[in-house]
Amino acid sequence: MKHTCIIIIIMAAAGILGGATNFLILFRKEKKKGKKIDKTVEKVDNNNVKEKKYKEVWWVTFLRCLSISLCASFAVPLFLNILSSDLLSSDKNPYPVENYFIFIGFCVISAFFAKRFLEDLYSKVNKLEKDTKDVKDKAEEAKEIAKENEKRGQEVNKNKEKLKEIISKYYPKPSSENRGPSTRLPEDKVVTDEEKIVNAILNSKYNFRTTIGIAGDTNIDESVIKEKLQLLEKEGFVEKKENSMGEDIWGLVIGD
Repeated sequence: MKHTCIIIIIMAAAGILGGATNFLILFRKEKKKGKKIDKTVEKVDNNNVKEKKYKEVWWVTFLRCLSISLCASFAVPLFLNILSSDLLSSDKNPYPVENYFIFIGFCVISAFFAKRFLEDLYSKVNKLEKDTKDVKDKAEEAKEIAKENEKRGQEVNKNKEKLKEIISKYYPKPSSENRGPSTRLPEDKVVTDEEKIVNAILNSKYNFRTTIGIAGDTNIDESVIKEKLQLLEKEGFVEKKENSMGEDIWGLVIGD
């Protein structure tokens, strides 16, 4: 007999066993109370006006117990899947016989405590769905951040090229004709006002900055910064915009 057929037979048999057991326990409890399993049930409509009565016979109760137990038994594979269990995996050849007995135990317990089992399983499925959605949202967020970082990296590279152009234009290195090798400044010490201003814009998390912000980072007088920025704007290296407060903000021009 195929592995799948055996699993189905086990679930069906366990569901029937669990349903029958629950019915017998209910029947015994009703008998101890001196009541019959066949009982009259009152049903009131939504407007609480009309009442109608019907008789619930024993076989209706039995079918109710049987159906919920079968549902619980056939939900066991889903429960095992949530637990990441490989109990039902058919990769093992031959399939271990003791695994069938373990599976029978799972199905019988779930069928006997059917209502509680299904409610717990429902909450686990909801939690799993929520966790999956959260992971998906985080993955999308990480993807967007990666795109932004990549875009930012491209802008930084372009800005660095623009910075080199600015430095070469506004700070020509002294030649050996007018300054001797011993008096030449080290390259890491060569920092002009233009370079400081561009660095302040480049190394900020904002693409555009106010002159006050640049002055705070560079310790250069704000009037000097405005003069340098206007000169750089004429040369096409920076551009000016207005923020929501009507203040001038400056950023590097990104060339194609």
